[in-house]
Amino acid sequence: MAPLKTTEVFEAHFDLAAPHGIDDGFLIFEVTDGYIKGEGISGKTLTPAGDWMQVNNGIATLDVRGQAKMDDDSLLYFEYKGRAVFEEGGGLKDNYLAAVPLYRTTSEKYGYLTQHQYVAKMTDMKMPEGPKGSGKEGFIEYAVYRIDP
Repeated sequence: MAPLKTTEVFEAHFDLAAPHGIDDGFLIFEVTDGYIKGEGISGKTLTPAGDWMQVNNGIATLDVRGQAKMDDDSLLYFEYKGRAVFEEGGGLKDNYLAAVPLYRTTSEKYGYLTQHQYVAKMTDMKMPEGPKGSGKEGFIEYAVYRIDP
């Protein structure tokens, strides 16, 4: 079996407000701010954006959607599904949170993002403890990799 070849493309940082708990297994996290940056790529997250997370037996299924205004004034839509594994008590087990983002844009500069599959791995996270403006917001950061042929 051939090894998976990837190239790191950019870093994504999303600021998070405390989640709205619909029930014990369904949380909605609002993305309040953020950015995408890397070599030749730069954008600022716009609202609305968020994660509709379902948790069952410590396994979270991510359903994230949002948009960013890029440095060429174009809009980049992103969506991704992913998984996170939580330990008892709420922390991430082995810091495992991974996702598979897809992108959509009309930008010529960033059109290449629509032509490949990407994987994202969480690099840092602080769980939010309060709403936007409370000083208790959290964040999540990802390294985003293109899967190469």
